[in-house]
Formats: sequence, C-alpha cells, structure tokens
Amino acid sequence: MSARLAAALLAAALAFGARAEAPYPTRLGEAGLLDVPVAPATGEARGLLGLELRFDQPKGAPADAGPFPLAIVTGLTDRVDLGFSMREWGQPGDPLPAKMTYAGTGKLQLVAGEGHVPALALGLVVDRIMTTPVGGGRLIASAELSPRVELATYLGGEAGLSGATNAGVTWGAAVAYRALRTVRGVLEGFGGPRGEDVGAALQWSVRPTLAAQVAFNYLPREGGYQASIGIALRSSQRLPAVAAVEPVARPVAEAEVAPARFAEDRPRFRLRMP
Repeated sequence: MSARLAAALLAAALAFGARAEAPYPTRLGEAGLLDVPVAPATGEARGLLGLELRFDQPKGAPADAGPFPLAIVTGLTDRVDLGFSMREWGQPGDPLPAKMTYAGTGKLQLVAGEGHVPALALGLVVDRIMTTPVGGGRLIASAELSPRVELATYLGGEAGLSGATNAGVTWGAAVAYRALRTVRGVLEGFGGPRGEDVGAALQWSVRPTLAAQVAFNYLPREGGYQASIGIALRSSQRLPAVAAVEPVARPVAEAEVAPARFAEDRPRFRLRMP
C-alpha cells in the first residue's frame, strides 16, 4: 500500500454513506478496525477497553511476549473522543530492545454519516510520550459499503516534537468483511515516515459488550512480526433519560352544603297579608 492508495480509498469512503459501528479500540486508543480508526465517535459517557496478549519476533532480536498493548477510549461528548494506550513493541519505528511506550489520541467527529454521506472526523495523535514524542493529525473517513463490508481510511501527517523523527505523510486503510453476523475479518495497511505495517485479524463479537480477536501484523522495515490474541470490552448503551413526572393536581372537593339550622325545635312561620 502507499499514500496514493490510501487517498483512493479515502475517496471511495467519501462516495458511500451509512456508517458502521466499531466496538474495537485501535492499538493507539481510538475506535476502529485493528490499527485504523473509524470516523464515528464512541458517544458521550461510553468507552472501549482493549487488551492483547502478544508474541513479537523482531528481526535480529530475541522473541518476546507480554500482556500489551492496552488501549482505552472514552467519549467526552457525542462528538469528541479521547484515548490512551500502552505498548512495548509493534508499531513502525518502535525501539529495540522493547520498552514501554505511551500514546494519547483525540478525535472530533465532523459528520455522523447518514444516508449517502460518509462519516468524517479529525484525529490527533501524540505517540512515544515521555521518550521521543511524535505528534500528528489526520482526516478520517469511514463508510459501510454494504451490510457485510466496512471501509475505514485516513490521510494526514506527523513530525517529531523533539526533532528526533522526520516529518512526513501518514496514511492508512482497513477493510472489514462480515462473514457471519458476529464474525468479521479485517485487512489493513498503514504507514508514514517511521515505516509501514500490514496486518490481518479475525474478530468475534461474543456479545454486545464483549469481543475477541486473533491478529497478525508484519512490519517490512523492521523485518519482524507480531501475533496476538485479545479481548475488547465496550460499555453498555446509555440509559435513556427519565422524563420528569408532572405532579397531578388533586381535584378540589366541592364544599359541602351545611344543613339548615333552626334556633328552636319547632319552626315558626309568619304570613303577611297585603
């Protein structure tokens, strides 16, 4: 894949509408398809949590295994997401020997993606926090091409905030095919000035709030690969707001008519003659 192919896929996403739900967090901390984010936001007061058990085999380095990456996504509003992630190796340009690396993300949904309008968003990423930080931005587009096929793509740029990393264009694209109602396969490719990554995954929605996946990624520049199994948790749907109950006014009881009262036991009648 290349930046030109990613741009072509971005144009394809812009040509279609109906957005697709994505209950998986990416490895940088965004809702998406494996490593490529989707445009729709997670939603206010909703969140995603992803944890993988990985096996790494970098070229020229000992094999390694561990319980990372870990990714968390939370919705601040219906259109704004924030994310955080931790990993030891697996993204292009990650140092060896592997060390803990942190990343933070933000996403602003621009278009929800209804009818023939695709979902669009602006994303921000700060990677390698506390070591050699890299910052970048990107335009994200995603669409549901059919009830079985989903497409997500982005195009942007990044630069080293400390001058240790060259600036350049970043790109990414992922296609998901839903073979069964709860099972889908994902193919992805992404890259930038730090290198490229090609991956595939099989994802299974166990229930609306729980998913599992098996994934494999190959990093051409590093000449290494990462295989992993993981789970993803999604918060349940928000409870609908309870409408305020108006107090029902009680009907005012009609005043009882007091019975006639007499001063004496035997009433007296007076007749007037004209």
